[in-house]
Amino acid sequence: MFKDIKMVYTTYFMFFAFVSLHLHYLSVVVCQNPSSVPAVYVFGDSLVDCGNNNYLVTLNMVNYYPYGADFPGGATGRYTNGRTVPDIVGLPFPPAIKSLDLQSFRSLTGVNYASGGGGILEVSGRHFLQVISFSQQIKLFQDTIEQTLQQQFEGPEELQRYLSQSIFVVTIGNNDYINNYLLPNLYDTSKIFTPQTYASYLMKTLSPLLERLYNLGARKIAVSQIGPLGCIPRRRLKPSYQCAEDVNQLASYFNNLLPETLERLTYDLPGLMFTVVKTYDAIQDMIEYPSKYGFVDVEHPCCLAGEKQMLCTRNLLPCPNPDQHLWWDGYHPTQMAYSIIARDCYNGTTTCSPTNIVDLIRA
Repeated sequence: MFKDIKMVYTTYFMFFAFVSLHLHYLSVVVCQNPSSVPAVYVFGDSLVDCGNNNYLVTLNMVNYYPYGADFPGGATGRYTNGRTVPDIVGLPFPPAIKSLDLQSFRSLTGVNYASGGGGILEVSGRHFLQVISFSQQIKLFQDTIEQTLQQQFEGPEELQRYLSQSIFVVTIGNNDYINNYLLPNLYDTSKIFTPQTYASYLMKTLSPLLERLYNLGARKIAVSQIGPLGCIPRRRLKPSYQCAEDVNQLASYFNNLLPETLERLTYDLPGLMFTVVKTYDAIQDMIEYPSKYGFVDVEHPCCLAGEKQMLCTRNLLPCPNPDQHLWWDGYHPTQMAYSIIARDCYNGTTTCSPTNIVDLIRA
């Protein structure tokens, strides 16, 4: 009998040791998993807004159906049918800053500061009434540090270590064209600047803003190109529905200056690392080779956006097959288009340059 009991205990011990070693191995794998980045902080415009405009006095708001038709939480304020790139890319899921009480907020997985209509310039999108510019978003990040993060770390060195390991996503500049330069009746920028000098002016404004992020602790930043603005449904030529190449050229001037601006900052600021999300190139490839991505329509919005092809009409049914559409409304891609960009940017070799997000996390 005692022999049997001894055998049972021996078997149990060997089983427990095996399981413990196996779990230890799994814990090592999980800890080395690049998705274990401590936090993601998102800055930008409607391409990455997750609901901040819901809390503003603004004309630019999408807290209604059919937005969010394929999102678990319904219409949250995302300008698409489902998830955006930060939601898909495999990083922590950051809440909208305007939905938070910073005095009681204690999460360490990040925050989303993006605002539909916001731009690099303070004035961009102001005809919507309230929007949050990039500069204002950075101030909100500073408030987050001072009111929430500092109290959760033993000292500035530990806080800086946390921030230096976090990922910062910046998708900004689209509204400086769509809701500024391309609206000459409302803004004077197209009368003051040529397309080339305007792109330079935006870069000169963007550079110190990115430096402010660095001074607050950011070290790993993914910055998006401006997309092919002349190919969004709102800007396509009528009746041919061809892309407006003069508008695409505006985006190209901006995008061509972006790598040089980021390289200069990397040289001047120790420890700073950038990767560029090549949104323009990715969407252009979807337009030129739609079947490669499963799209059957890369010209028209999935939802009913009116004759002017703007935002979705409230409470009207969208198309039945959004995954086969590049565009959700007159300005924004579908969840499927975002997922294509996000997956390749995360661990692929094409969409993000000079490194993908996984390698940026590991750096």
